[in-house]
Amino acid sequence: MKIRLFLLFFSLCTTLSAQRALVPDTAGNFVGVPIKDVAAATPYQRQFSVSCKNQLDNNPLVLTPETALGYQVSRNWYISQTFQYAGETKQLFLCRVRTYKDSISFYVYFDDEAALHPIYYVQISGDRQLYPMKDDPASGYVSPLHTLLLSYPIAQDPDVRAYFDQLRPTPDDFEEAHRLALSKYPSHLPRFKWGIHLAMAFSKLTASHYVMDPVVSILPGVFADIPLFYHLSYHPELAFEKYAADGTVKYKMTQYNDVAYNVTTLSSPQLIRFTAANRPSRLLPYFETGAQFSLNLKHSFEYKYFFNDHVDLITHLPLSGEVQGEESIPATSWAVVASLGLEWQFSRYHSIWFSCRFVKELDDISRIGGMLQISYNL
Repeated sequence: MKIRLFLLFFSLCTTLSAQRALVPDTAGNFVGVPIKDVAAATPYQRQFSVSCKNQLDNNPLVLTPETALGYQVSRNWYISQTFQYAGETKQLFLCRVRTYKDSISFYVYFDDEAALHPIYYVQISGDRQLYPMKDDPASGYVSPLHTLLLSYPIAQDPDVRAYFDQLRPTPDDFEEAHRLALSKYPSHLPRFKWGIHLAMAFSKLTASHYVMDPVVSILPGVFADIPLFYHLSYHPELAFEKYAADGTVKYKMTQYNDVAYNVTTLSSPQLIRFTAANRPSRLLPYFETGAQFSLNLKHSFEYKYFFNDHVDLITHLPLSGEVQGEESIPATSWAVVASLGLEWQFSRYHSIWFSCRFVKELDDISRIGGMLQISYNL
């Protein structure tokens, strides 16, 4: 415990770019000394020894797990640790990769220089012993972190218990599982979801030569939500829309000036969603962003107006007439999308999402606006 406190205090007193070592002085007490010219080495080689110089007196130093408590290079601490691996007791410098909630420290060991496959160990506050994160069914060993997860009431749910039992032995996976355990709700468990949605869009067509009226449209559709990590999911949608807008041609200030834009569209937003799933609540806020691809099944952009602003060059009398035409509308378009929303998990397997979304198309003739959307997980 004293060594851990000393390391914590010492690390707080050093900068992130510091290079320091904890070595014994003549009295046998560990002291911190600045080091420099640390020899280049692979993560595997750093476990056995490191060559450097004492920055204070320029004398060479060779740090080994038997002679030094540890050393810091840039952001990483390498601590001399004694642990069990494959039935053998080893003493090596292990890199401390993370500390979780100031009570659980994760260390990584590499048993092969070529493969550099990480093997993680954990140290619980107040206990000097290192424990493997990976269970060993052959010997009956169960990681203390696995035991900790199973101690929470949420683990009584069979799906959650299965999720805890099949976790990879990595710090990231444990932290996500622990957040689920603290959330108290099995409905927070990441899983594939799908359903239907209905949106009300408020948008306006923007084009350089036209002034268009705002339009309200309705978009029914379907969605899927595919978990990537505990907080992140891939959220594709498919929506149908019939959109019609009226307007006028700019600079043609006559009472006979009409523009009609009509399109029938299939749109498919491709979104990445971040959900605050670690909250101990059935109401989970989320944010999502991505791109939207649209296929215009039917489309037209027609204009018609009368002009009387020309003068005959011979008679000098005003001219008037009718002009009508049609703009070319591409069959496909892209847009950027961003949403803020709230998920209500009203039951174990069903949710309702409420979201407010911003959409901006990227074409010369494009739409910009927002929508209110409600989705239901079937």
